This record gives sequence, structure tokens and C-alpha cells, in this order.
Amino acid sequence: MKTIGTLFLFAITTSLMACAQNPSEADDRGGVIEPVSTPIMVEALYAGVRCGRAESGAKASWILDAVQLQSFYNGFRKEEVPIVDFDRTRVVLLEMGQRSTLGYRLALANTQARIIEERAEVLLEWVAPGRGMMVGQMLTSPCLLLKLERGAYHQVAFKNSAGVEKMVLNTPQ
Repeated sequence: MKTIGTLFLFAITTSLMACAQNPSEADDRGGVIEPVSTPIMVEALYAGVRCGRAESGAKASWILDAVQLQSFYNGFRKEEVPIVDFDRTRVVLLEMGQRSTLGYRLALANTQARIIEERAEVLLEWVAPGRGMMVGQMLTSPCLLLKLERGAYHQVAFKNSAGVEKMVLNTPQ
């Protein structure tokens, strides 16, 4: 009888330890325990609707240095290029793709991105004109240039405000 009690106690203890180590298990109130996240700062450097992308699909690409950043600004802005410390931050260009009407745009929804399990999640406002809305007919290609603080992430997911993943980009080596 003593052996059965010891085995029972061992089984219970092992089960409890396994639950405590799994971050997706339920907590004592029945809710799901969220994985630990670390925030990083995100800043919009530029947003526009005529960025020159002729393809219709969305695209994300890294701006790796000051020369690439200068080249981007030469194409769209007449003002001074922002100073970026590429040792401490990363710069990414998000492009919605070519659209046949006005009413589309990209904007940063939150100035903090969270890192969960080496993946940064950036929230965007991915705006499209409403169904039946009157909009001017003009080719547009919305884009957004973001500066992200470097951190412990190897991938960046760009999501709309509803949490739908729009683009994913691996960090450059």
C-alpha cells in the first residue's frame, strides 16, 4: 500500500512539474499563460502612397546601410535623411504593392514591437478603402519605412491591427 501511495505521489508531482514548464498550459484561473515577451522600440521614418512598386504583391526588405537609406530618400523626399545608427537599429521598407485607386495606406499602429521566442511582431495599420467607397482612380503604391531597435530576434512578422500576418522577414546575417 505504501508503494502505491509513493507511486501516486510521484505521478502527481511529475505531472505538475510538466505543466509548470509548458508556457501554453492553462493557469490556475483557467486562462492560457502567455509566453514571455520583450518589447523593442519601432519608429516610422517615412510613409507614402507613391513609392514606385509596380508589382501588386506586398514586399518587405531591409535597408542595410546609410547608402541604401540615402538612395531611398533621394527617390521620394526632398528633406534631410534621418540619422540612423545601423549598429543599434535596423531599417525595413514595407511595400503594399501597386493599387489602382486611392484610399490605400500603411501606418505604424504601435511604437513597441514585442519579441516572443526570437520573433518580433510589429503591428501595422493596413488600410484599404471600404467596399462601395468612392475613391479617385490613380495608381498608388503605399509604403512605410520603419526603424526597429535591434534585439534578440531572428525574424520579424508584420501584422495588421486584427492580428493577421501580412509579411514576414528574416533578419539579415
